Formats: sequence, C-alpha cells, structure tokens
Amino acid sequence: MSIGAETYGLPGPVPTDAWHVLDHAVSVIHRVTPWATVIAAPTLVAEATYDDYPCREFLRRRDSEKNYVKLGGRSFGNEGLIALSLYSWSGYLISTAYHEAWHQLERILDKKILDEIDGHLIPLSWGSAYMDSMVERRARCFETWAMRFEEGMPGLRLSSQVDAIFDAAATGEIAKEWYKMQQKAARGR
Repeated sequence: MSIGAETYGLPGPVPTDAWHVLDHAVSVIHRVTPWATVIAAPTLVAEATYDDYPCREFLRRRDSEKNYVKLGGRSFGNEGLIALSLYSWSGYLISTAYHEAWHQLERILDKKILDEIDGHLIPLSWGSAYMDSMVERRARCFETWAMRFEEGMPGLRLSSQVDAIFDAAATGEIAKEWYKMQQKAARGR
C-alpha cells in the first residue's frame, strides 16, 4: 500500500467534505476498537488485479507497469493500525471506518461468534476470491448494519443473535469485555 496522490496521477485536491466527518470516523473506530491507531491520508492505493477488485477504476503508476486501485481504507491487523483515505465523500469515510474497525475487532472474536454470523449470510459471488471471502463479507455486513443506524434506519435483523453481536461491536461492548478479560489474565485470575 502507498500513501500519496501525485505519484499515481490522482485528480485534484482532497475533497473538502471528508474533513468535517473525520473526527466522527475516528470516534467510530475508537469506540469499536479502542486499541487501534488511526491515520488519515490524502489517498490510499494498493497494487491489485481486476480479479481482486472487479468493476473498480485502476490506476497506473508513472514509473511502473503495475495496476493500482484506490482504497477507502485499510486495516493492518497485526499492527493494530487503520488507515483512512480522505479522498472519499464524507458518508463513505464513515462506512469505511465501520468496515475497517470490524477487521480489527474480528481478530479477537471467538470462532463461534464468526460462525454464527456466517450461518446467516446467503451464498453470494462477486466473482472475486477477495470480495467473496467470509472476512470481507462479514466486514461489509457489519458496515451496512451500522450505517443503517447512522442514517436513522433500523438494523438488518439478520437474526436476534447477529444483531446482538453487531450491536455489541458498534457500541464498544465487545472491546470493553475483551479488555476486562485481558486485565483479569494479567492479574492471573
């Protein structure tokens, strides 16, 4: 992944509407995953293929034959880092915050919880192993669920159990419980 604009020939300055919701996007991430470090960059791009991201606009670096795609955000799980691109409209920045925070949170969730969510997702193919992966599908599902509440609409009601999981994630309850367990383990109890 690279951060920048000029090297990739992206048009124009950072859209100004992203700035006014950046604090909200960061607060979403810190509520869902308080341990995450958040960086905001003018643009994020990653080397990619059409198979990874069907129907996306690809960029070509001036000094390379490789293809790149613009990203709204990226979660670096092992590092506890989330990067957000300011080259987005404001609503997308918020939804990206939920999506990337889920990727961080999913690392601490029990397999039974993930299986519960997976059991409610219908078979679907976007024609991309990346987009079809359960990891990406769960993140998109949580993002969509959370954004409905951001917009003042009810949740998706996948099941009462999945709603409870997503609600606990969005409100920060899962993170709080995880911290309590970490503290308890550190004390040896």
